[in-house]
Amino acid sequence: MGRRTDYTNADGKETHKTAMFASFKDSHQFMPCALAKLVDSLKASDKARRTDSFTITRGYLRGKGYTDAQIDLLLQKGIFPYSWFDDASKLDYPGLPSQDAFKDE
Repeated sequence: MGRRTDYTNADGKETHKTAMFASFKDSHQFMPCALAKLVDSLKASDKARRTDSFTITRGYLRGKGYTDAQIDLLLQKGIFPYSWFDDASKLDYPGLPSQDAFKDE
């Protein structure tokens, strides 16, 4: 996710800079079926075995004060404005973008 470059500046002092970048990959490019279907089959398998594949995630979120209903909401399939999110500065955006931003071509 990042690349560190070490160099010597004009004053002869050794320093470094780190470039951060992110790329989004469509799971259809390398998965045998849709990610949502894989997660659904995992949940069905868990239900049959009476286990939970998300125990670590659930434990962490409970420790942060989330309720089970909130955790279930976080673990379900969501949507993301991929076309709108084209620059890291958007991470500082104070709210949600418009509904149109969630409609990818």
